[in-house]
Amino acid sequence: MYFVSSLNATFQLSESNVVKANWAFSNRECSVIGFFRTCVSLSSGSSHRCSVSFPPNRQIRCMDAAGLDSDGREFKSPDEMWTEQAGDPNKKTLWYRNGVSYWEGVEASMDGVLGGFANVNEPDIKCSEEFLKIILSERFPADARHQPLVALDCGSGIGRITKNLLIRHFNEVDLLEPVSHFLEAARQTLGPENHMNSDTHKAVNFYCVPLQDFTPESERYDVIWIQWCIGHLTDDDFVSFFKRAKVGLKPGGLFILKENLARSGFVLDNEDRSVTRSDLYFKELFSRCGLHVYKSKDQRGFPEELFAVKIYALTTDVPKKVNRTRSKSQANRPRIIKTWNYKAVCEDSSRVEKSIPPFAQQDQQQFLLRCSAAADVPPFLCLDESDVVFRATSGKWRAVVVEISRMHKTGRPVLVGTTSVEQSDSLSEQLKEAGIPHEEQRLLTEHTVLTEDQLWRMVLHLSLFLQFIILCQYCR
Repeated sequence: MYFVSSLNATFQLSESNVVKANWAFSNRECSVIGFFRTCVSLSSGSSHRCSVSFPPNRQIRCMDAAGLDSDGREFKSPDEMWTEQAGDPNKKTLWYRNGVSYWEGVEASMDGVLGGFANVNEPDIKCSEEFLKIILSERFPADARHQPLVALDCGSGIGRITKNLLIRHFNEVDLLEPVSHFLEAARQTLGPENHMNSDTHKAVNFYCVPLQDFTPESERYDVIWIQWCIGHLTDDDFVSFFKRAKVGLKPGGLFILKENLARSGFVLDNEDRSVTRSDLYFKELFSRCGLHVYKSKDQRGFPEELFAVKIYALTTDVPKKVNRTRSKSQANRPRIIKTWNYKAVCEDSSRVEKSIPPFAQQDQQQFLLRCSAAADVPPFLCLDESDVVFRATSGKWRAVVVEISRMHKTGRPVLVGTTSVEQSDSLSEQLKEAGIPHEEQRLLTEHTVLTEDQLWRMVLHLSLFLQFIILCQYCR
Protein backbone atom coordinates (compact mmCIF):
# COMPACT_ATOMS: atom_id res chain seq x y z
CA MET A 1 0.00 0.00 0.00
CA TYR A 2 1.35 3.40 -0.93
CA PHE A 3 0.56 6.44 1.19
CA VAL A 4 1.07 9.63 -0.76
CA SER A 5 0.12 13.26 -0.56
CA SER A 6 -2.63 14.37 -2.91
CA LEU A 7 -1.77 13.49 -6.49
CA ASN A 8 -3.05 15.00 -9.72
CA ALA A 9 -1.95 14.01 -13.21
CA THR A 10 -2.82 15.26 -16.67
CA PHE A 11 -1.80 13.44 -19.85
CA GLN A 12 -1.86 14.84 -23.37
CA LEU A 13 -1.39 12.93 -26.64
CA SER A 14 -0.17 15.27 -29.33
CA GLU A 15 0.22 14.72 -33.07
CA SER A 16 3.86 13.75 -32.54
CA ASN A 17 2.76 10.76 -30.46
CA VAL A 18 4.49 12.06 -27.35
CA VAL A 19 2.76 11.60 -24.03
CA LYS A 20 3.58 14.25 -21.46
CA ALA A 21 2.52 14.12 -17.87
CA ASN A 22 2.60 16.83 -15.26
CA TRP A 23 2.33 15.75 -11.64
CA ALA A 24 1.49 18.11 -8.83
CA PHE A 25 1.41 17.52 -5.10
CA SER A 26 -0.53 19.27 -2.40
CA ASN A 27 -0.19 19.00 1.37
CA ARG A 28 -3.36 16.96 1.74
CA GLU A 29 -3.07 13.31 2.62
CA CYS A 30 -4.68 10.44 0.77
CA SER A 31 -3.92 6.77 0.19
CA VAL A 32 -3.77 4.60 -2.89
CA ILE A 33 -4.31 0.87 -2.59
CA GLY A 34 -2.24 -1.24 -4.94
CA PHE A 35 -3.79 -0.23 -8.25
CA PHE A 36 -6.29 2.49 -9.04
CA ARG A 37 -9.21 3.30 -11.34
CA THR A 38 -8.92 6.19 -13.76
CA CYS A 39 -11.53 8.27 -15.51
CA VAL A 40 -10.56 8.67 -19.16
CA SER A 41 -12.08 11.24 -21.50
CA LEU A 42 -11.37 10.66 -25.20
CA SER A 43 -12.29 12.81 -28.15
CA SER A 44 -12.24 12.14 -31.86
CA GLY A 45 -9.58 14.77 -32.60
CA SER A 46 -5.83 14.42 -32.72
CA SER A 47 -5.45 15.36 -29.07
CA HIS A 48 -6.67 13.13 -26.27
CA ARG A 49 -6.67 14.02 -22.58
CA CYS A 50 -7.25 12.07 -19.43
CA SER A 51 -6.92 13.11 -15.83
CA VAL A 52 -6.93 11.36 -12.50
CA SER A 53 -7.02 12.85 -9.04
CA PHE A 54 -7.02 11.30 -5.62
CA PRO A 55 -9.24 13.10 -3.10
CA PRO A 56 -7.96 13.78 0.41
CA ASN A 57 -8.97 11.34 3.12
CA ARG A 58 -9.09 11.88 6.82
CA GLN A 59 -6.49 10.12 8.92
CA ILE A 60 -7.96 6.98 10.46
CA ARG A 61 -6.83 5.92 13.92
CA CYS A 62 -5.75 2.29 13.97
CA MET A 63 -8.23 1.59 16.76
CA ASP A 64 -10.96 2.72 14.36
CA ALA A 65 -9.69 0.42 11.61
CA ALA A 66 -11.89 -2.42 10.46
CA GLY A 67 -10.95 -6.06 10.96
CA LEU A 68 -12.01 -9.54 9.92
CA ASP A 69 -12.53 -12.89 11.53
CA SER A 70 -11.23 -16.17 10.13
CA ASP A 71 -14.52 -16.70 8.25
CA GLY A 72 -14.25 -13.37 6.40
CA ARG A 73 -16.79 -11.49 8.49
CA GLU A 74 -16.08 -7.77 8.88
CA PHE A 75 -15.99 -5.75 12.09
CA LYS A 76 -16.03 -1.98 11.78
CA SER A 77 -13.65 -1.52 14.71
CA PRO A 78 -11.94 -3.44 17.53
CA ASP A 79 -14.52 -2.03 19.94
CA GLU A 80 -17.33 -3.68 17.97
CA MET A 81 -15.49 -7.00 17.96
CA TRP A 82 -14.58 -6.93 21.66
CA THR A 83 -18.10 -5.89 22.66
CA GLU A 84 -19.45 -8.95 20.86
CA GLN A 85 -16.76 -11.38 22.04
CA ALA A 86 -16.09 -10.21 25.62
CA GLY A 87 -18.45 -7.34 26.29
CA ASP A 88 -19.72 -8.59 29.66
CA PRO A 89 -18.21 -10.77 32.43
CA ASN A 90 -19.89 -13.95 31.17
CA LYS A 91 -18.67 -13.44 27.61
CA LYS A 92 -15.19 -12.59 28.83
CA THR A 93 -15.01 -15.72 30.98
CA LEU A 94 -16.17 -17.81 28.02
CA TRP A 95 -13.58 -16.12 25.76
CA TYR A 96 -10.68 -17.18 27.99
CA ARG A 97 -12.15 -20.60 28.77
CA ASN A 98 -12.51 -21.44 25.07
CA GLY A 99 -8.97 -20.27 24.37
CA VAL A 100 -7.47 -22.53 27.04
CA SER A 101 -9.76 -25.40 25.98
CA TYR A 102 -8.41 -25.21 22.44
CA TRP A 103 -4.80 -25.62 23.62
CA GLU A 104 -5.76 -28.34 26.09
CA GLY A 105 -6.66 -30.42 23.04
CA VAL A 106 -3.24 -29.91 21.44
CA GLU A 107 -0.38 -32.38 21.85
CA ALA A 108 2.47 -31.25 24.11
CA SER A 109 5.10 -31.42 21.39
CA MET A 110 7.07 -29.05 19.19
CA ASP A 111 4.73 -29.65 16.26
CA GLY A 112 1.68 -29.20 18.49
CA VAL A 113 2.60 -25.86 20.06
CA LEU A 114 3.76 -24.50 16.69
CA GLY A 115 0.50 -25.41 14.95
CA GLY A 116 2.02 -28.03 12.67
CA PHE A 117 4.96 -25.83 11.66
CA ALA A 118 7.77 -27.35 13.72
CA ASN A 119 10.17 -26.28 10.96
CA VAL A 120 9.89 -22.62 12.04
CA ASN A 121 11.57 -23.36 15.38
CA GLU A 122 15.11 -22.98 14.06
CA PRO A 123 14.67 -19.63 12.21
CA ASP A 124 12.55 -18.37 15.11
CA ILE A 125 15.24 -19.06 17.72
CA LYS A 126 18.01 -17.78 15.43
CA CYS A 127 16.29 -14.43 14.83
CA SER A 128 15.34 -14.07 18.50
CA GLU A 129 18.89 -14.81 19.66
CA GLU A 130 20.38 -12.22 17.32
CA PHE A 131 17.95 -9.67 18.69
CA LEU A 132 18.47 -10.69 22.32
CA LYS A 133 22.26 -10.48 22.10
CA ILE A 134 22.03 -6.88 20.92
CA ILE A 135 19.65 -6.01 23.76
CA LEU A 136 21.84 -7.67 26.40
CA SER A 137 25.01 -6.00 25.15
CA GLU A 138 23.40 -2.57 25.22
CA ARG A 139 21.29 -2.82 28.37
CA PHE A 140 23.23 -5.35 30.45
CA PRO A 141 26.90 -5.31 29.42
CA ALA A 142 28.90 -8.15 30.97
CA ASP A 143 31.41 -5.89 32.69
CA ALA A 144 28.61 -3.97 34.45
CA ARG A 145 26.60 -6.93 35.79
CA HIS A 146 26.61 -7.17 39.55
CA GLN A 147 23.83 -9.72 39.97
CA PRO A 148 22.38 -12.72 38.08
CA LEU A 149 20.20 -12.10 35.05
CA VAL A 150 16.61 -13.29 35.47
CA ALA A 151 13.94 -13.73 32.78
CA LEU A 152 10.24 -14.60 32.71
CA ASP A 153 8.95 -16.70 29.79
CA CYS A 154 5.26 -15.81 29.31
CA GLY A 155 3.12 -18.32 27.42
CA SER A 156 6.04 -20.73 27.72
CA GLY A 157 4.17 -23.78 26.41
CA ILE A 158 6.45 -26.81 26.63
CA GLY A 159 9.46 -24.62 27.43
CA ARG A 160 10.68 -24.37 23.82
CA ILE A 161 12.01 -20.80 24.08
CA THR A 162 13.44 -21.29 27.56
CA LYS A 163 15.27 -24.47 26.55
CA ASN A 164 16.64 -23.22 23.22
CA LEU A 165 17.28 -19.57 24.08
CA LEU A 166 16.62 -18.01 27.47
CA ILE A 167 18.34 -20.53 29.73
CA ARG A 168 21.59 -20.02 27.79
CA HIS A 169 21.62 -16.26 28.37
CA PHE A 170 19.97 -15.91 31.78
CA ASN A 171 20.97 -17.34 35.13
CA GLU A 172 17.37 -17.94 36.19
CA VAL A 173 14.21 -18.35 34.13
CA ASP A 174 10.63 -18.56 35.37
CA LEU A 175 7.93 -20.08 33.14
CA LEU A 176 4.31 -18.90 32.98
CA GLU A 177 1.77 -21.11 31.17
CA PRO A 178 -2.01 -21.63 31.73
CA VAL A 179 -2.21 -25.05 29.99
CA SER A 180 -1.26 -27.64 32.62
CA HIS A 181 0.00 -30.46 30.39
CA PHE A 182 2.23 -28.03 28.48
CA LEU A 183 3.75 -26.80 31.73
CA GLU A 184 4.24 -30.36 32.98
CA ALA A 185 6.15 -31.20 29.80
CA ALA A 186 8.34 -28.14 30.39
CA ARG A 187 8.93 -29.16 34.00
CA GLN A 188 10.08 -32.62 32.90
CA THR A 189 12.50 -31.10 30.40
CA LEU A 190 13.83 -28.25 32.54
CA GLY A 191 13.32 -29.46 36.11
CA PRO A 192 16.16 -29.77 38.68
CA GLU A 193 16.61 -33.47 38.00
CA ASN A 194 17.18 -32.83 34.29
CA HIS A 195 20.62 -32.32 32.75
CA MET A 196 19.40 -29.08 31.12
CA ASN A 197 19.80 -27.37 34.48
CA SER A 198 23.07 -26.19 35.97
CA ASP A 199 24.00 -24.18 39.01
CA THR A 200 24.40 -20.99 37.00
CA HIS A 201 21.65 -21.41 34.36
CA LYS A 202 18.41 -22.98 35.50
CA ALA A 203 14.61 -22.89 35.33
CA VAL A 204 13.35 -21.96 38.79
CA ASN A 205 9.60 -21.40 38.99
CA PHE A 206 6.76 -22.92 36.96
CA TYR A 207 3.53 -20.89 37.21
CA CYS A 208 0.30 -22.43 35.88
CA VAL A 209 -1.54 -19.11 35.77
CA PRO A 210 -3.30 -17.26 32.91
CA LEU A 211 -1.54 -14.15 31.67
CA GLN A 212 -4.48 -11.90 32.55
CA ASP A 213 -4.36 -13.04 36.20
CA PHE A 214 -0.60 -12.99 36.77
CA THR A 215 1.23 -10.40 38.88
CA PRO A 216 5.02 -10.84 39.07
CA GLU A 217 7.24 -10.52 42.10
CA SER A 218 8.50 -6.96 42.54
CA GLU A 219 11.77 -6.13 40.71
CA ARG A 220 12.67 -9.74 39.96
CA TYR A 221 13.15 -9.74 36.18
CA ASP A 222 15.63 -8.16 33.80
CA VAL A 223 13.64 -9.30 30.78
CA ILE A 224 10.02 -10.43 30.49
CA TRP A 225 9.71 -12.42 27.25
CA ILE A 226 6.21 -12.67 25.73
CA GLN A 227 5.79 -14.67 22.53
CA TRP A 228 2.72 -15.89 20.65
CA CYS A 229 0.33 -15.56 23.58
CA ILE A 230 -0.62 -11.88 23.95
CA GLY A 231 -3.23 -12.30 21.18
CA HIS A 232 -5.42 -14.18 23.65
CA LEU A 233 -5.83 -11.07 25.81
CA THR A 234 -8.53 -8.47 25.27
CA ASP A 235 -7.31 -4.90 24.81
CA ASP A 236 -8.20 -3.97 28.38
CA ASP A 237 -6.39 -7.00 29.81
CA PHE A 238 -3.45 -6.33 27.48
CA VAL A 239 -3.01 -2.89 29.03
CA SER A 240 -3.71 -4.16 32.54
CA PHE A 241 -1.14 -6.96 32.24
CA PHE A 242 1.70 -4.69 31.14
CA LYS A 243 0.93 -2.14 33.83
CA ARG A 244 1.07 -4.87 36.49
CA ALA A 245 4.13 -6.50 34.96
CA LYS A 246 6.12 -3.25 35.09
CA VAL A 247 6.40 -3.84 38.83
CA GLY A 248 8.28 -7.07 38.13
CA LEU A 249 11.05 -5.37 36.15
CA LYS A 250 14.35 -4.45 37.73
CA PRO A 251 15.66 -0.92 37.09
CA GLY A 252 16.70 -0.90 33.43
CA GLY A 253 14.64 -4.03 32.70
CA LEU A 254 12.44 -4.36 29.65
CA PHE A 255 9.79 -6.41 27.87
CA ILE A 256 10.43 -8.35 24.66
CA LEU A 257 7.25 -9.07 22.72
CA LYS A 258 7.26 -11.30 19.64
CA GLU A 259 3.97 -11.65 17.81
CA ASN A 260 2.19 -12.21 14.51
CA LEU A 261 1.17 -9.08 12.61
CA ALA A 262 -2.02 -8.48 10.65
CA ARG A 263 -1.78 -6.48 7.45
CA SER A 264 -4.08 -3.83 8.87
CA GLY A 265 -6.61 -3.60 11.68
CA PHE A 266 -6.91 -7.09 13.14
CA VAL A 267 -7.84 -10.71 12.37
CA LEU A 268 -9.94 -12.71 14.84
CA ASP A 269 -9.35 -16.47 14.91
CA ASN A 270 -12.67 -18.08 15.79
CA GLU A 271 -11.01 -21.43 16.53
CA ASP A 272 -8.39 -20.65 19.19
CA ARG A 273 -9.98 -17.37 20.36
CA SER A 274 -7.05 -15.09 19.61
CA VAL A 275 -6.60 -11.78 17.81
CA THR A 276 -3.76 -10.95 15.44
CA ARG A 277 -3.17 -7.21 15.59
CA SER A 278 -1.45 -4.89 13.13
CA ASP A 279 1.75 -3.01 13.88
CA LEU A 280 -0.18 0.27 14.34
CA TYR A 281 -2.69 -1.48 16.60
CA PHE A 282 0.16 -2.74 18.81
CA LYS A 283 1.81 0.66 18.98
CA GLU A 284 -1.38 2.34 20.12
CA LEU A 285 -1.75 -0.26 22.87
CA PHE A 286 1.91 0.28 23.84
CA SER A 287 1.13 3.96 24.21
CA ARG A 288 -1.81 3.17 26.49
CA CYS A 289 0.50 0.97 28.58
CA GLY A 290 3.07 3.74 28.94
CA LEU A 291 5.67 1.72 27.02
CA HIS A 292 8.16 2.84 24.38
CA VAL A 293 9.67 0.86 21.50
CA TYR A 294 13.40 0.61 22.20
CA LYS A 295 14.19 -1.63 19.23
CA SER A 296 12.28 -3.82 16.80
CA LYS A 297 13.12 -6.48 14.23
CA ASP A 298 11.18 -8.34 11.53
CA GLN A 299 11.32 -12.12 11.56
CA ARG A 300 12.79 -13.65 8.41
CA GLY A 301 12.84 -17.18 7.06
CA PHE A 302 9.25 -18.21 7.79
CA PRO A 303 6.97 -19.85 5.17
CA GLU A 304 5.14 -17.28 3.05
CA GLU A 305 1.71 -18.62 4.02
CA LEU A 306 2.19 -17.57 7.66
CA PHE A 307 1.55 -14.16 9.18
CA ALA A 308 4.43 -11.72 9.33
CA VAL A 309 6.16 -11.75 12.73
CA LYS A 310 7.89 -8.89 14.54
CA ILE A 311 9.91 -8.54 17.75
CA TYR A 312 9.59 -5.44 19.93
CA ALA A 313 11.85 -4.45 22.83
CA LEU A 314 9.71 -2.25 25.09
CA THR A 315 10.95 0.01 27.88
CA THR A 316 9.19 2.09 30.50
CA ASP A 317 11.56 4.99 29.85
CA VAL A 318 11.79 7.02 26.64
CA PRO A 319 14.73 5.78 24.50
CA LYS A 320 17.41 8.35 23.81
CA LYS A 321 17.35 9.61 20.24
CA VAL A 322 20.51 9.84 18.17
CA ASN A 323 20.46 12.83 15.82
CA ARG A 324 21.89 12.10 12.40
CA THR A 325 22.04 15.15 10.16
CA ARG A 326 23.64 15.91 6.84
CA SER A 327 25.32 19.12 5.96
CA LYS A 328 23.57 21.48 3.58
CA SER A 329 26.19 20.85 0.92
CA GLN A 330 25.62 17.09 1.12
CA ALA A 331 21.83 17.44 1.05
CA ASN A 332 21.88 19.52 -2.16
CA ARG A 333 24.66 17.66 -3.96
CA PRO A 334 23.72 16.61 -7.54
CA ARG A 335 23.38 12.88 -7.88
CA ILE A 336 22.26 10.20 -10.34
CA ILE A 337 19.67 7.62 -9.40
CA LYS A 338 19.41 4.47 -11.52
CA THR A 339 16.30 2.34 -11.31
CA TRP A 340 14.74 -0.01 -13.91
CA ASN A 341 17.21 1.13 -16.62
CA TYR A 342 16.22 4.79 -16.40
CA LYS A 343 18.08 7.73 -14.94
CA ALA A 344 16.81 10.53 -12.79
CA VAL A 345 19.21 13.45 -12.55
CA CYS A 346 18.57 15.64 -9.52
CA GLU A 347 19.87 19.13 -10.16
CA ASP A 348 18.87 20.21 -6.67
CA SER A 349 16.52 19.16 -3.89
CA SER A 350 13.53 21.01 -5.35
CA ARG A 351 13.40 19.87 -8.99
CA VAL A 352 13.57 16.46 -10.63
CA GLU A 353 13.72 15.57 -14.31
CA LYS A 354 13.40 12.03 -15.54
CA SER A 355 13.69 10.46 -18.96
CA ILE A 356 11.89 7.16 -19.25
CA PRO A 357 12.58 4.79 -22.14
CA PRO A 358 9.56 3.81 -24.22
CA PHE A 359 7.73 0.67 -23.19
CA ALA A 360 5.81 0.57 -26.49
CA GLN A 361 7.97 0.56 -29.63
CA GLN A 362 5.06 0.86 -32.08
CA ASP A 363 5.27 4.08 -34.12
CA GLN A 364 8.39 5.00 -32.13
CA GLN A 365 6.25 6.26 -29.24
CA GLN A 366 8.18 7.91 -26.43
CA PHE A 367 6.75 8.47 -23.00
CA LEU A 368 8.38 11.32 -21.15
CA LEU A 369 7.76 12.29 -17.58
CA ARG A 370 8.67 15.64 -16.16
CA CYS A 371 8.17 15.85 -12.46
CA SER A 372 8.32 19.06 -10.47
CA ALA A 373 7.85 18.71 -6.73
CA ALA A 374 8.29 21.07 -3.81
CA ALA A 375 11.29 20.46 -1.54
CA ASP A 376 9.05 19.96 1.47
CA VAL A 377 6.99 17.10 0.00
CA PRO A 378 6.20 14.66 2.84
CA PRO A 379 8.13 11.37 2.62
CA PHE A 380 6.44 8.39 0.99
CA LEU A 381 5.64 5.34 3.08
CA CYS A 382 5.49 1.91 1.49
CA LEU A 383 3.99 -0.85 3.62
CA ASP A 384 4.77 -4.40 2.55
CA GLU A 385 1.81 -6.15 4.10
CA SER A 386 1.56 -9.86 4.89
CA ASP A 387 -1.03 -12.18 3.34
CA VAL A 388 -4.27 -13.12 5.06
CA VAL A 389 -5.07 -16.83 4.84
CA PHE A 390 -8.64 -18.15 4.77
CA ARG A 391 -9.86 -21.70 5.23
CA ALA A 392 -12.24 -21.49 2.26
CA THR A 393 -12.26 -19.63 -1.07
CA SER A 394 -15.72 -18.24 -0.33
CA GLY A 395 -14.44 -16.58 2.83
CA LYS A 396 -11.58 -15.00 0.89
CA TRP A 397 -13.90 -13.42 -1.67
CA ARG A 398 -16.27 -12.20 1.05
CA ALA A 399 -13.28 -10.50 2.66
CA VAL A 400 -12.35 -8.93 -0.70
CA VAL A 401 -15.86 -7.49 -1.05
CA VAL A 402 -15.74 -6.19 2.53
CA GLU A 403 -12.37 -4.49 1.91
CA ILE A 404 -13.56 -2.94 -1.38
CA SER A 405 -16.71 -1.70 0.37
CA ARG A 406 -14.67 -0.11 3.14
CA MET A 407 -12.41 1.68 0.66
CA HIS A 408 -15.36 2.76 -1.47
CA LYS A 409 -17.02 4.40 1.54
CA THR A 410 -13.93 6.55 2.15
CA GLY A 411 -13.83 7.68 -1.49
CA ARG A 412 -10.70 5.76 -2.45
CA PRO A 413 -10.31 4.49 -6.04
CA VAL A 414 -9.72 0.75 -6.33
CA LEU A 415 -8.63 -1.55 -9.15
CA VAL A 416 -9.00 -5.31 -8.56
CA GLY A 417 -7.37 -7.96 -10.73
CA THR A 418 -8.47 -11.59 -10.96
CA THR A 419 -6.79 -14.61 -12.53
CA SER A 420 -9.77 -15.89 -14.51
CA VAL A 421 -12.96 -14.74 -16.17
CA GLU A 422 -14.98 -16.93 -13.80
CA GLN A 423 -13.50 -15.21 -10.74
CA SER A 424 -14.15 -11.82 -12.30
CA ASP A 425 -17.81 -12.66 -12.99
CA SER A 426 -18.30 -14.08 -9.49
CA LEU A 427 -16.74 -11.04 -7.86
CA SER A 428 -18.81 -8.72 -10.01
CA GLU A 429 -22.01 -10.45 -8.87
CA GLN A 430 -21.01 -10.11 -5.22
CA LEU A 431 -20.23 -6.42 -5.72
CA LYS A 432 -23.63 -5.90 -7.33
CA GLU A 433 -25.32 -7.59 -4.38
CA ALA A 434 -23.39 -5.28 -2.04
CA GLY A 435 -24.51 -2.25 -4.05
CA ILE A 436 -20.99 -1.20 -5.02
CA PRO A 437 -20.84 0.52 -8.43
CA HIS A 438 -18.04 -0.82 -10.62
CA GLU A 439 -16.91 -1.44 -14.15
CA GLU A 440 -15.79 -4.87 -15.32
CA GLN A 441 -13.02 -4.93 -17.91
CA ARG A 442 -11.40 -8.03 -19.31
CA LEU A 443 -7.97 -8.56 -20.84
CA LEU A 444 -7.73 -8.77 -24.60
CA THR A 445 -7.86 -12.14 -26.34
CA GLU A 446 -6.03 -13.07 -29.53
CA HIS A 447 -9.23 -12.55 -31.54
CA THR A 448 -9.98 -9.07 -30.19
CA VAL A 449 -9.94 -6.25 -32.74
CA LEU A 450 -9.28 -2.85 -31.20
CA THR A 451 -10.65 0.40 -32.44
CA GLU A 452 -8.41 3.47 -32.41
CA ASP A 453 -10.15 4.90 -29.35
CA GLN A 454 -9.84 1.60 -27.48
CA LEU A 455 -6.13 1.47 -28.30
CA TRP A 456 -5.58 5.01 -26.99
CA ARG A 457 -7.55 4.18 -23.90
CA MET A 458 -5.35 1.16 -23.20
CA VAL A 459 -2.16 3.14 -23.82
CA LEU A 460 -3.28 5.89 -21.47
CA HIS A 461 -4.11 3.43 -18.69
CA LEU A 462 -0.76 1.67 -19.04
CA SER A 463 1.26 4.87 -19.22
CA LEU A 464 -0.50 6.33 -16.19
CA PHE A 465 0.12 3.21 -14.12
CA LEU A 466 3.77 2.87 -15.20
CA GLN A 467 4.61 6.47 -14.46
CA PHE A 468 2.87 6.39 -11.10
CA ILE A 469 4.90 3.34 -10.05
CA ILE A 470 8.13 4.98 -11.24
CA LEU A 471 7.31 8.12 -9.28
CA CYS A 472 6.62 6.10 -6.14
CA GLN A 473 9.86 4.16 -6.55
CA TYR A 474 11.88 7.35 -6.92
CA CYS A 475 10.28 9.19 -4.02
CA ARG A 476 10.79 6.26 -1.67
